[in-house]
Amino acid sequence: TLKKSGGAGLLKLFPSFYHALQSVYPDQTWDISTARKQAPPSYWKDKLNRDNFIKNFEKQFDIRSPDDWYRISYKQIQDAGGGGLMTSYNKKLANLLADVYPEHKWDTRRFSATDKRSQQRWMFLSLQQLFPKYQIIEEFHHETTRGSGYALELDAYIPDIKTGFEFQGNHHYHDLPKFGHLELYQTRDAEKRQLCLQHDIHLVCIPYWWDNSIQQLQQYIEDSLPPGESLESFSLHRSRT
Repeated sequence: TLKKSGGAGLLKLFPSFYHALQSVYPDQTWDISTARKQAPPSYWKDKLNRDNFIKNFEKQFDIRSPDDWYRISYKQIQDAGGGGLMTSYNKKLANLLADVYPEHKWDTRRFSATDKRSQQRWMFLSLQQLFPKYQIIEEFHHETTRGSGYALELDAYIPDIKTGFEFQGNHHYHDLPKFGHLELYQTRDAEKRQLCLQHDIHLVCIPYWWDNSIQQLQQYIEDSLPPGESLESFSLHRSRT
């Protein structure tokens, strides 16, 4: 670290490491994700910094339309280095977006329950990185099950290798009053697994404690495969069937 290398005295000359970088390298454009996770208090007062953060965040999360913002959680913004920014807007994403995009009419009610949907969205984007050669359908509805009384819906689906993905929130593992009884979700999960078996769909369930990394996502997928199968061999085998 800079302190261990004898730079403690240098850091005392500036209110933050971010300010030190700005002073030493004035020609370089610094953003908070490059400099540090916790921005100095004055950082978010600059509209340019706020706009740059939003622009970079939209690129990272593939936000292409205003509706995509309804699937972003406070934690995702915080993890990206925007915790201080959210605090300045009372930790309400609707307040931030109303300031950045005043021309758009935001529906504040749609920001009330975003955790599961935001995780589902991030899983989809991560799957696109893991399977760049394949089409991936988000919020897939299996046509052959419609009208049967048992609709098969998957958070993400890769048709070429007949593999579906479900992000399972903590209500799939614990009794949470606001979601209903755990038994209800366990029954639905069992029905979904059975439907997938009937239609030769390999189902991968991603638990809520996933750390959002590509590496752990790949590990969950590989753990679901038959013994001796790798992700590459499985994809090749499934694409031929």
